[in-house]
Amino acid sequence: VVAKALQAAPERRYASAVAFAEDLQRYLARQPILARKPSMSYQAARFLQRQRVPAVVAGVSLLALATVGLQAWQQHQVARQNQTRAETVDGLLQSLFQGMSPDVAASRNFNAHELLDRAQTYLDSRADVDPDTRRAARLRMAGLYRDIGAYKESLALFQAEATEADKAHDPTARAMALWQVTNVFNALGDFDAAAKALQTLRSVMDAGHVVSNDMPARLELLQGELALLTNDIKQALAALARADALLNQGGAADLELAGRIAHDRGMAARLAGDIHEAKAFFERAVALQGQRGEGASIDRLRATLQIGALDNWSGRFKEALAILLPAQAEMQQRLGAQHTLNIIAISELARAELRLG
Repeated sequence: VVAKALQAAPERRYASAVAFAEDLQRYLARQPILARKPSMSYQAARFLQRQRVPAVVAGVSLLALATVGLQAWQQHQVARQNQTRAETVDGLLQSLFQGMSPDVAASRNFNAHELLDRAQTYLDSRADVDPDTRRAARLRMAGLYRDIGAYKESLALFQAEATEADKAHDPTARAMALWQVTNVFNALGDFDAAAKALQTLRSVMDAGHVVSNDMPARLELLQGELALLTNDIKQALAALARADALLNQGGAADLELAGRIAHDRGMAARLAGDIHEAKAFFERAVALQGQRGEGASIDRLRATLQIGALDNWSGRFKEALAILLPAQAEMQQRLGAQHTLNIIAISELARAELRLG
């Protein structure tokens, strides 16, 4: 329900706040929800949840026939953990959508930042949430805060995850959290802090025990992006080339990571004055993001915008217009008229149309 409510594309969200609240009520009543495809297994699971008493009676009867001792104790522990997680999710949803009943929801708007703040407050108030559930929820919210541009909130959560992973002696999780911390520092424009976080990440990598085939490529990608942001084009070109090579060594590459590297290499080539190579990298980025599907639409459009801008810069105004017109229309539909990407696209369109008379 939360994921559907926070979709970037309007057609993938609830049609109205009332529809949103009604689906929430269905969830709380343990009825099938619209946000999930009603498969047979899902319908059966919701039926069993509504018929909890008969299900419990049957379970007790079967349990009487089961073996005792360590196996029973382990099953009890798992059941208790699952119950705690279920209660946490129920409580979280109640906290998130308090005041969103159909008679109230139509009278006001709720934004993603408010929902995430509510979730964070609820989790902070629950001392009984098990560490794994808390960490998983924290990571998810950190990513969502980052996606909506709430970088300070995102940074605090990613830093907390890095600390918890260190305490849990989980170097792989710590490395990924530090990678995200560096990303957020770059987005905030705090390049000194980004460099320090990157150095810490490199130290964790050098110590070994990080189980991630693509982490070396991620490390070089961050190094290249930091160099780009500080206008060290030569270092950016070298680091991004290393990132590309390292990612390709691993076999089946992560499409999101490969697309990001291609986009950054296009930016570096453009700043270096190699327009032909820059366009080739941006076209590669568009193709890779296209393979990712609907979830990568914004990344695909961002690279498409760069291709149109390059055509403008090269005096290919008709080609620029052909690329920018559909891209700008899709940007406006997905992001709204006031979004930065849409405004840039309109500016590039105006340049092409002006040059064409």
